[in-house]
Amino acid sequence: MNSKKLTVVDSQLPTPTLASSELTPEEIVTNRLKELLSIAQATGQVPGIEMIALGVSMIEPLKLARLLNCLSEILLGVVKWDLRQDLYEAMMNEFLTELVNEINS
Repeated sequence: MNSKKLTVVDSQLPTPTLASSELTPEEIVTNRLKELLSIAQATGQVPGIEMIALGVSMIEPLKLARLLNCLSEILLGVVKWDLRQDLYEAMMNEFLTELVNEINS
């Protein structure tokens, strides 16, 4: 296995990812995700990352930003270990419904 550690600094993406660029926030988010996927791909240690990168490249920036926000809400909910099970399930149902709606939009 390749043990080389890469960082964002190592990325060779020609697209700007800085908030001060002329890109929309959604385009910046898309470029940052592509940059991270490129770094993960370069390590050679993440099976299937090429398919994820391909999928991301086919999603328009606004939709991708919305999908990432949905996933972020889900992950933030998962770590709320002190919620009662019924509250957790209700919250996850709501978040998953939002995610499915975004996927289908």
